[in-house]
Amino acid sequence: MTSSVSNPTLNRRRNAYLITASLYFFIGYLGANEQAKVASGYAASYWFLGNLVIGFYLIALLYLIGFILLVPKNLRWFAPALFLSIVLLPLGFLISLKTLSFFGKVHYEKEDRMYKFGERSPKSLIIIFKERTSLEQHQQFISEVFYQPKTESGYSHVDGVCESLGALKVQDYDAVGVGFCEDSTSDQQAQLKAKAKSSSIVLKIFEDVRPEDIKGVK
Repeated sequence: MTSSVSNPTLNRRRNAYLITASLYFFIGYLGANEQAKVASGYAASYWFLGNLVIGFYLIALLYLIGFILLVPKNLRWFAPALFLSIVLLPLGFLISLKTLSFFGKVHYEKEDRMYKFGERSPKSLIIIFKERTSLEQHQQFISEVFYQPKTESGYSHVDGVCESLGALKVQDYDAVGVGFCEDSTSDQQAQLKAKAKSSSIVLKIFEDVRPEDIKGVK
């Protein structure tokens, strides 16, 4: 007789715990989903801090309610479900963020991924400067060869160039690199190479090689 009476009660309590746990994971997912929409890792760090603060206050509130529920005997059973928020809320957030990352939905991971120079460019140049050339000369070279004249919207690469890298060191020589776009033409590549070659401060030009793979400059 006791079993027939207690089972419905146990079922209701179990369902209440399951619904509460699901709610914790859903709240964690909402926080993770909003953070995943952030475009840069720098901004995402502030979002994470914001989620941490919100989570702290939410858990503190749930704990306060849980302690209050310890007073009436008929509600005391539900207090542990509120205390579990300290584990399940962060767990729901982290699992959701990892799942979104697995499916490539975390935007700032795409934007902030670090690439080696030339990894995204089918064609590239490493330009070695002569000894005893100044930083000002290097900067002027980059400005004149890699970039178009400044406009109202700022600077942009010359046609056919998708990436450039300054302040390289290749066997104690100062160097810079330029990566061509996939749709760049052979004429665009040849013009930039010729312009670089004609500079009085350029010692040597290497094609389609990464800086760390260059074995000899002279």
